[in-house]
Amino acid sequence: NDQLRLHDLATLAARAHVPTVVTNDVLFHIPARRILQDVVTAIRHNCTVEALGHRRERHADRYLKPPQEMARLFERYPEAVSRSIEIMQRCTFDLGQLQYQYPEERDDPALTAQDTLARLTWAGAAERYPEGIPPEVTQALHHELTLIGRLHYAPYFLTVHSIVRYARSQNILCQGREIWAKVGDA
Repeated sequence: NDQLRLHDLATLAARAHVPTVVTNDVLFHIPARRILQDVVTAIRHNCTVEALGHRRERHADRYLKPPQEMARLFERYPEAVSRSIEIMQRCTFDLGQLQYQYPEERDDPALTAQDTLARLTWAGAAERYPEGIPPEVTQALHHELTLIGRLHYAPYFLTVHSIVRYARSQNILCQGREIWAKVGDA
């Protein structure tokens, strides 16, 4: 009943003076990714793919179709196809433009994230080595802090520090760099 439904929608849109576009209710970008949709559905339902049964996506055509295919499917609505192509051409977003921005985890807003990380690092080293920080550790910390600063990764490490600090406050196990330890015992 797709053609009847499309006709009814187009008639309703014309009566309301609303321009139409064509869509495809896309769930995956190519047909081969349908199994990934099944996996996502299984996760949502907290079951295995095999146990999905009727909850599995029934329509195998919910993938991103090329403009030619959309024009064929909606040949009775060329204006709607044209509007969709216009929207598509205006969408210039690229995933490469994304950059994750970590939340501010600084206790002292007067310090930069890098300064905060350095302060915490040297305080932790002094606590770990109460007799004095060995020269090789000092050298390694200087090297790592310089690298972290150059890559602008301090916010990431401050976020991890915040998570570990919370875990310790709740006596939750967490993973260190080299060993698993009960955080309260670390």
